[in-house]
Amino acid sequence: MAKLGDLARLIRSKNAGPFTLTFDVMFETDETYRKVLASRVITKTSFAALYAVSEEDVLFFEHEAAKAIKISIPRPYVQGSREDGDAYAAYMDETGIAGYVATPGNRGAWMLRRDVGELTEFVMFTLWESLDAVKAFAGEDYETAVFYPEDDRYLVERDLTSTHYEVARHARPEGR
Repeated sequence: MAKLGDLARLIRSKNAGPFTLTFDVMFETDETYRKVLASRVITKTSFAALYAVSEEDVLFFEHEAAKAIKISIPRPYVQGSREDGDAYAAYMDETGIAGYVATPGNRGAWMLRRDVGELTEFVMFTLWESLDAVKAFAGEDYETAVFYPEDDRYLVERDLTSTHYEVARHARPEGR
């Protein structure tokens, strides 16, 4: 018996907003697409059982013109939730924080995090030697926020701009 992975041209899962996870199964030929449908291996019922969700929560679409099957289910946890927060923090450590500190003129980067209800909020706080150093990181349009390829996977909402301040005063406790 052939495996679905051998028959399909593409199998992928993707986030379809903060509450939905979508699976696409695409085939090279009409014949293969029709055979898989006729086999009833992929159905609302089988997906509901596989992912432990109610059959009523499974959206199942057959796209004959695209030779594709699309299945959507509720995400196991809400995008931006605490479970996603840990993954996003690790992702930002590899991308945002790494990018900041690798830029000449960066004087430090902090990732601030707080849980609010079911979601987690993040603020990136950075210090720079000059506006030219900020531009070296963000580009000439330095007030437009910088995003990374996987941000859509994690972010429920985002600020599209960055706000910049000059340090007016800095103080440290005595002895430190």
